[in-house]
Amino acid sequence: MKEFTKQNLAGCAAAVVATWLPFHATASDRALQLRLMQEGFYRGPIDGMFGTGSRRALMEYAADRGITGDIDDAIPALFEEAREAREEVTEGQRRATESEMASELLDGDTAIVRYDFSYPIDGIPIISPAIGHQVVCGEVNARNAYGAYTGFQPFNLLLTDYGDDRYIGRLIDFGEFAQASCYLGTHFALGAADN
Repeated sequence: MKEFTKQNLAGCAAAVVATWLPFHATASDRALQLRLMQEGFYRGPIDGMFGTGSRRALMEYAADRGITGDIDDAIPALFEEAREAREEVTEGQRRATESEMASELLDGDTAIVRYDFSYPIDGIPIISPAIGHQVVCGEVNARNAYGAYTGFQPFNLLLTDYGDDRYIGRLIDFGEFAQASCYLGTHFALGAADN
């Protein structure tokens, strides 16, 4: 297990400023609660209210990882763990993402997808927890009902992994929460059984 200290977290500070601050506080806090739930430290609602339960979970996470000092030093560690789990998007993941976009968006066949990364995720309670899952992160731009492109919007897509680079799209999310979830290596389906 990697030991997180002030020295090796210093490099994460730029990532926190660049990725955490631009988000609306509720989207960021919901994603942080979800990540702490994924790690087994948070048991409350995913509501974006970063209260005593969320702070307690962050303190437990910090203690578990050996992070001392200010509790907010644990946030860069969460980002760093998520960053280390990132992988390149495979061709099979691209095919599954494009198929899902075609079926989910109003004019999905016109979708332009920019891929950032993917990461493995376990413990999805509303699907089969025994099957592997990947989350694909990126941005999508597609036409609206008037035929105009709407602008790139962040997304994350949960894929079920059937091996041999074969995937099926399951749950997709768009917007700030999707982007915050990607940077923290989580997905809203993790909290679906409790909310």
